Amino acid sequence: MGRGLLEVAFERLDSYKEQVPVESMQSLICALCDLGEDLPEPKPGPFEPGVGTYAYRLIYFGLLRVADSKRRLEVLSAERSLHKLAWNINAR
Repeated sequence: MGRGLLEVAFERLDSYKEQVPVESMQSLICALCDLGEDLPEPKPGPFEPGVGTYAYRLIYFGLLRVADSKRRLEVLSAERSLHKLAWNINAR
């Protein structure tokens, strides 16, 4: 986005990172991973978080709220499984 709206959207999402329902974490992680390569390059300054930093924070703080470590691993494993499935479908 040439107007910087993606950065503004992610900055606002960051304000609500602890309010994302835990049940939505798998979908959120998949969506952010799909966006990953299309995110803009990070800003040069160390104190200027880029869109990728906000995406990381959404995932990190969401997973922190999953109390059971086995369930947390399931959330991340399901994301990898979905990507493998999507890769296999797209490869055909």
